Amino acid sequence: LKTTRQELWSTGDIILRIEGEIRKTNDLSDDFIKEGHWQGISDEECLLAEKFPTPFRFINHSKKPNAYAKLFLMEVIAATDIPIGNEITIDYGLEPMNARCKKLLGKLKS
Repeated sequence: LKTTRQELWSTGDIILRIEGEIRKTNDLSDDFIKEGHWQGISDEECLLAEKFPTPFRFINHSKKPNAYAKLFLMEVIAATDIPIGNEITIDYGLEPMNARCKKLLGKLKS
């Protein structure tokens, strides 16, 4: 990963490596799903962060994101050149999840 001495994240750079545990979403309680301390990897699996808060939790949503998550590789990648210090955004709408999770989250992650 780059240090703060760099001026920008270049397109294709790995911004963040995500640490966590992969779990079946059906094994999670409704309350845990509603709290949102997970990220969908597939319709059936999700990533739980080892510690909260993790840097990944501070990446915000945008319909015009400057980064994207490869959750199966546990990486966040720069989609464009991003000056260091700028907000990192991804499109939460691209996060896969099953119908139960979508229903419990309502419009938050659907």
